[in-house]
Amino acid sequence: MDNLHNLNLRLYWNSDLVEAIASHMQRKLKYLRITIEPTVPSPNLNRDYFAPILETIKTSSLEKFQLIEIPYRRMAEAYQHAMVEILKSNYTLETAYICSKSPYERRSQKSKKREIEYYTTLNQNGRALVGNPEAPLVEIVNNLAQAAQRSERVNSSWTSAIPVLYGLLREAPGKWIGSTLGADCDKPRRRTLKRKFSRFLERFWGA
Repeated sequence: MDNLHNLNLRLYWNSDLVEAIASHMQRKLKYLRITIEPTVPSPNLNRDYFAPILETIKTSSLEKFQLIEIPYRRMAEAYQHAMVEILKSNYTLETAYICSKSPYERRSQKSKKREIEYYTTLNQNGRALVGNPEAPLVEIVNNLAQAAQRSERVNSSWTSAIPVLYGLLREAPGKWIGSTLGADCDKPRRRTLKRKFSRFLERFWGA
């Protein structure tokens, strides 16, 4: 298991295996897909069963995570809620999908799925770079311009250009205040950055 980067499991309720997976995630696992077996014995079934894995996601380098065919809709909703809280401070996870076996979803479940998609989209568009206080501003502005271009092709209202750019800008508000803009580059480049940044602000915010 030490050399694995991808895991695709059909999992029975075995707490030792869950803890082993969580331990491996701390090292090098990039992709994890867990499908719940239909013949799950119910005594071990509770909302805390996958807590070790979800807790480890906070500090792991995992990029893709799927937990599917969860037997109970309320349990799936609890895990979706936990994932939203994790993604508020996790910059590496670019795909996260959690669903139950039931084809029916409550409105609250749909809302959590949208939030998960929003945060993972921010991660796909360089959230870690924008939130890095040591990152050169020229790299951040170029990243924002590229994120704007990618998001223009998205039909989803919560992952389109405006909410994605807004979410990225919120990661480092100090970068856009007064004299801090361009503080890490020379004056000619600073003027170029200001013009470039102003142009896409005018385009997306009407500034």
